[in-house]
Amino acid sequence: LSAKEAQLRMAMDNMPGAMIVVNSDLEVTSVNDAYAEYFGNRDGVVHVGASMRDILESEISRGLLSGEGTPEEILEERIQSLISGNEVTYEDKSSDGRYFQLSRKSAGAAHTVSVAIDITDRKQAENNLIEQSRRVELLQKTANDANNAVSFDEAMRACLASVAEHTGWPVGHAYILSPEDHNTLVSSGIWHINDPERFSEFVDTSEAVTFHSGIGLPGRVLQSGEPAWIVDVAKDEN
Repeated sequence: LSAKEAQLRMAMDNMPGAMIVVNSDLEVTSVNDAYAEYFGNRDGVVHVGASMRDILESEISRGLLSGEGTPEEILEERIQSLISGNEVTYEDKSSDGRYFQLSRKSAGAAHTVSVAIDITDRKQAENNLIEQSRRVELLQKTANDANNAVSFDEAMRACLASVAEHTGWPVGHAYILSPEDHNTLVSSGIWHINDPERFSEFVDTSEAVTFHSGIGLPGRVLQSGEPAWIVDVAKDEN
């Protein structure tokens, strides 16, 4: 028996993924090292003899398990999937951004086995494809809006609305070259704003601000002719 247990342990530790087995009392009877690597082991709760409820509570508290409803509802749904022994699959995400596909089914003799594999590369490829498709749609929409517009202002307003919708930004503002100085950007007066009252002070201030080439985000774009992005305006040196 000890030889078979050693062989099983070696097989579990060398499998390409995480594995945990629980009995009908939700007690862990087997678990490989990869499980803790995938989902973490806060307070040492992951071990043979541990309560799977405690492990799930720890994972839910760290936002690792997907599901709808409150944390308590997600916990109970996961517990029921262990008790029922029905085959079920989840997609979960670790705190470091990795994605896992967890499959759970009955292992016989009142035991349930859960196996998780890393699907991060696949999910990133899927997300990249979705984002590329959304960008193509944005370019097509802005081109159509510009072609159908009867004026520059109408075209710019439509483009701002499309970009804001794509990015989820609440404010969009267009600057144009100053008629007197082509090295300076001035407000076009064209805005896209989801909440005018909330951003009224920002709008009033921005309308009075001009940007010389190389100064500020708009000035950098004017100087380089390339898109620019600031993650945190408060920490930007320019």
